[in-house]
Amino acid sequence: ETIKSELVPQVNIGKDWLIIISGPSNAGKTSYCMNIASELSEKKVPVLILPFERGIETVGKRFLQVRYNMTEADFVSVPEADWKDMKNDSANLPVYFSRPNREELFDTIKRSKRIFGTEIVIIDHLDYMVRGHQNKNDEMAKVLQDFKEFAMDNKVILLVVHHLKKLGAADPSDPFAGKRTPTLQDLKGSSNLYQDPECVVMLYVEKPDTLTVDIQKNKGKMTKKTYPFSAETGKILLEAKPVIKTDVKLASKEQQMSIADEIFFGA
Repeated sequence: ETIKSELVPQVNIGKDWLIIISGPSNAGKTSYCMNIASELSEKKVPVLILPFERGIETVGKRFLQVRYNMTEADFVSVPEADWKDMKNDSANLPVYFSRPNREELFDTIKRSKRIFGTEIVIIDHLDYMVRGHQNKNDEMAKVLQDFKEFAMDNKVILLVVHHLKKLGAADPSDPFAGKRTPTLQDLKGSSNLYQDPECVVMLYVEKPDTLTVDIQKNKGKMTKKTYPFSAETGKILLEAKPVIKTDVKLASKEQQMSIADEIFFGA
């Protein structure tokens, strides 16, 4: 059984895959992951987001911007009725956020899977898991092997954001310096970064207002697709804004608190 996303073109994602998401700085890695979360949660696929780098508040805001294709300034002027509909819509999506300690990472994912049926976990980003270690490459190899085994044992898809090495400074005399297409060999750290995952997705900008999604490792076909992309909102423009469902029943405050206790405190 597999999961398909329009944002991972022509890839049949196995339900126990490890996927690396990478690209140059400011390419839109977090925004890309938020687009996947929005798309799959719309299809009722539960997603857990672990925003280690930027935190829940910042990445949560980015998710809302992506979901509704709105800038931060747009949210200020939203009419009260529309704001209520957006709150109801987002509150009932199977998207969950947590920022556990490294030691609690796997337990948090297990609880999320048990309570919410989580199928996709976004880990942003890998460097957090090896920070402070003297030999980061060796530790990164160990972490990736642990991720791979955990994904297989628990039947969850791990989408792990990772940074690239610097591609080099721009040189006016060389139009390709600092501008070449990144490859698997540009992944920063251990060679396990392209050996262990079932799929590696490379993101980069080839021209303004677009995002290129380049599948550089896959069990099937390698593909590349360029999407219209708003850097302001983070939205990849597959289609019109999502239909906001207002005829949904929200969980009671007591149910929400019970769920929060379970996921964060293991009650």
